[in-house]
Amino acid sequence: MRGDNNMVRNYMRKIAIVISLFSLLTIVNFQRVHAQVVGTEPQVIKWLSASALRSWFSNLGSEIEYGRRDRATYQNVDQIDGLCWPNEYSIRMKGIKVGKSLWIGTTDFADPISNTTYPHKVVCMGGRMIVSGTEVFSDELSLIGTLPHPNVYVDDARASARDYDDVLDKEDNAQVADRVMMNRFHTSIGVSVTRKVLAFSQQYNDNYYIYEYTFKNTGIIDGSGQKKLDKTLTGVYFYLQNRLAYSGMSVSATGAYFWLSGGNWGRNTINDVIRKDGPTPGEFRADFSYWGPLSTTAFGSPSADIGGPGPNATAVTQLGATDFGGMVVLHADKAPNDPTDDITQPTTTKFVGSDNGIDLQPSQYNQLLMDQKYTIYMAGGHYAQTQADQVGKDANGWPTNYANTWGNDAGGYKSTQGFGPYTLAPGDSIRIVVAECVAGISWNKACEVAKNWFAVRNSTSNPQLVLPAGYKNGAVTTDANEYKNAWVFSGKDSLFQTFRRAIANYNSNYAIPQPPPPPDLFQVNSGGDRIKIKWSKSAESSPHFDGYRLFRSEGKTDTTYGDPIFECGKSTGNLVNSFDDQSAKRGSNYYYYIQSKDDGSTNPGDPSLNIPAHEPLVSSRYLTMTMNPAYLTRPAGVALTNVNTIATYQGNDTTTDFILPKTVADSTGTVVRGLSVTVDGVRQIPALYTIMVNTSRITYVTAGATILRPDTLRFVKAPHGTIEVTLIAPVNPRVNMIIIGDSIHTKFGLPEFVTDSKGNKIYDVKVSDMSGEISSGLYTIVADTIIFTQVYTRRDTLTVLLTSQVQRNYLLSAIRVVPNPYNIKARNIQYGQNDPTSIDKLGFYNLPPVCRIKIYTELGDLIATIDHTNGSGDDYWYSLTSSRQVVASGLYIAYIEVTEDSQNYRKGDNIFKKFIIIR
Repeated sequence: MRGDNNMVRNYMRKIAIVISLFSLLTIVNFQRVHAQVVGTEPQVIKWLSASALRSWFSNLGSEIEYGRRDRATYQNVDQIDGLCWPNEYSIRMKGIKVGKSLWIGTTDFADPISNTTYPHKVVCMGGRMIVSGTEVFSDELSLIGTLPHPNVYVDDARASARDYDDVLDKEDNAQVADRVMMNRFHTSIGVSVTRKVLAFSQQYNDNYYIYEYTFKNTGIIDGSGQKKLDKTLTGVYFYLQNRLAYSGMSVSATGAYFWLSGGNWGRNTINDVIRKDGPTPGEFRADFSYWGPLSTTAFGSPSADIGGPGPNATAVTQLGATDFGGMVVLHADKAPNDPTDDITQPTTTKFVGSDNGIDLQPSQYNQLLMDQKYTIYMAGGHYAQTQADQVGKDANGWPTNYANTWGNDAGGYKSTQGFGPYTLAPGDSIRIVVAECVAGISWNKACEVAKNWFAVRNSTSNPQLVLPAGYKNGAVTTDANEYKNAWVFSGKDSLFQTFRRAIANYNSNYAIPQPPPPPDLFQVNSGGDRIKIKWSKSAESSPHFDGYRLFRSEGKTDTTYGDPIFECGKSTGNLVNSFDDQSAKRGSNYYYYIQSKDDGSTNPGDPSLNIPAHEPLVSSRYLTMTMNPAYLTRPAGVALTNVNTIATYQGNDTTTDFILPKTVADSTGTVVRGLSVTVDGVRQIPALYTIMVNTSRITYVTAGATILRPDTLRFVKAPHGTIEVTLIAPVNPRVNMIIIGDSIHTKFGLPEFVTDSKGNKIYDVKVSDMSGEISSGLYTIVADTIIFTQVYTRRDTLTVLLTSQVQRNYLLSAIRVVPNPYNIKARNIQYGQNDPTSIDKLGFYNLPPVCRIKIYTELGDLIATIDHTNGSGDDYWYSLTSSRQVVASGLYIAYIEVTEDSQNYRKGDNIFKKFIIIR
């Protein structure tokens, strides 16, 4: 009976496996477009983004195509959203990673799940699919850093470009790399993998990752973590695949244009290989790739299309594909008991079609597929010619034919490296270390080269075409293609330099000198006349710390920051922790980052790696780079114009002089305010009258002295009618003067009339000296004289603050709601085309420095309240109610009330403004 039960159980088990396989194949066959990560275990994603290279990592061991969000919910940028370099250009689709895969294979494997012995057993993390819970079992994905991400704020809001990418699971001040991604997982083949990815932020080593793989025969074949298999694995291969692409810039750099069709998934990628053990041994064990020319280029030849220049028809003077990427081998164990580096590894280097059917299907129970994967790919050895050789290249290594017309795989080709075969007894392990690198010419250089190339091609100018120093010693050429291609392929030289730096770093046991950390607090605050920036002193305790460099970009984050706008240092004696950017221009957005720097003593330099000696080492810009804009805010309120009729006279054809109750010029005779003069409502041109300025007016009046008369309006020809004189320039609302008190005087003359000639109050007055506000009961003001009720004996600066209800009403009336009406059909021309941060945005301009804005519907329902407290004249509303609902079309009313006294406003002043929203 027991034997019968076992037979039944085995039979049912096999049926379950068949059903499971059928389900998986159904997913592949009928939902291939959408299925990327399938199975019972969830995928967890984390980022490495503290250096110039930015990429995401999966807890399931590999980062497959569209694996981050799968094809059902992907966005356009997901196609190449890994290996972004430089980091600040991520939004321009500067990533080059389409997908990564890891396969592990062995021979003669008795599978305990299916009760089948397979000649070749292969488990796959990719190409297009990962099956979690049956093929791979995650154990850990954690981000470890030497220091936590700095706190970066713009206008009191968190504003680091990497706030949510660079969240540490653990701090380890003793680790050698700035960031380490630790990934552990098990496979159904009984091999457990530790994948340790190291990222460095030192400026000469910040564009590569070092992967330390440890493959161990643990016998763990499921998610329990318990050993279930006790078997020596034979013929073991570890197979890495990299599908890279280089034309992302052509998708996003100019908005709607996409001029390098197909290249964003790798159709035009050319792969090349360097071997140490080949017929012509090279310097490295590496594969690398780059953009290959497109046959539909607008320029008619492969040579013209190198670098992917934008088509002339769209006037895109950019290069869309200038990066180079690759993987260099740093170490591969010879055997489990021999950790010396085996220079014959990898034993397989192939370029493989990215859309081949074998690569797209799960196969751990499909003997035919596993046989093909193992024999054709993993253990396939080396091609006699690399893809680059077969496509064609000249003596410079430049492609001579179109990449997209070579080969028959519509998805293009990816590079692969197979390490093996190894024999792993239970407990044995193999360690393989590789560096993943990206390099190329800078953004500025790419734009410069494109501009010059187009200028020559279109015969609009004849710029001097200077070749790079590494090509013909930087000579000058008249050949525009030679010029462009030499500069583009100087990026390959940069990639090889990166290979060398990664190798040197590894060989030194990661002993490269480290820069000081960045400040742990970086704050940027918008202001009315400057942008105020300050930072903490946390980095100053670091050995060899010497100062700071502050950088700024205008308009966008993904651009060139140029030279520092400010530097300070210990060695120069000007070390500070704040800076006021007074060169900012109104109307522009600004982005900043700050770097700590050392004194250069830790950097011995290395000419072979192009590292200058004693160049100061600096902290990573990407840790403090802001993503929120700072800008010059409007000064509170608005300039006063046409706000106050200061005099009315009745002309009589005989009188030519009229005494003005206000002064027009200061005591030196400099005109400080203008006048508008009308007769019976008809404006008079200045040629008809003059203002006689009284320059002998005094500002210190002794007891009993007579106030000298103010300025005079004199007509050339006496008018007849009602004459109105109106102030049309700002009134200085603050009168400052130095009072020399004594034991006699109580009266002091003011340079501004506070009451008119009839004694009517023009201004509200606050008087204070350095000890504080002086009670209004201690003085009176008549015309332009302040009279104290007792002798004022202090020698002090007296401040007289003048405001009037007329002024305040005018200031409030100048508040504007912009745009009004708001029309959703015109949203792209209102606050920036295709700017997601400005959708449904309305601005309130000319606000008091401190006020409350309440927004009501036409029926009087309060739907939103904005407390404006930053002292500027601007604030914004994004058409959302207080419960985060988008408002509908209609008429809305804003009630603005001053909530705090200030120079030009009084608490309680208020006004209503109407505006319209059209959806």
